[in-house]
Amino acid sequence: MVSVLSKNEEKVLRKIAEMVVITKNELKVFLNDSDSVDVIVNGLIEKKLIAQINPIGSTSFVITQKGSKFLQDLDSF
Repeated sequence: MVSVLSKNEEKVLRKIAEMVVITKNELKVFLNDSDSVDVIVNGLIEKKLIAQINPIGSTSFVITQKGSKFLQDLDSF
C-alpha cells in the first residue's frame, strides 16, 4: 500500500481522477500556488499514482490504475 498522502497530494489526485486529463497550468490555477505543483506531482509520480503525458507539447497528468485503486480503497474506509 502507498504511504499516506498529504492533504494537497490527495486533493490533486482527486482532481486528476475527476478531470481524467489535466494540464500543469490547470493544476496551478486549481491549487492557486504554482510553486507547490511540481513538488506535489513529483511525489504522486514517484508513488506511481499519476503519470505525466505530453500531448501536443503541453505537460499533462493522468491518474494510473494504482491511483484509481488507491482512491477507491481510501473511500472505502
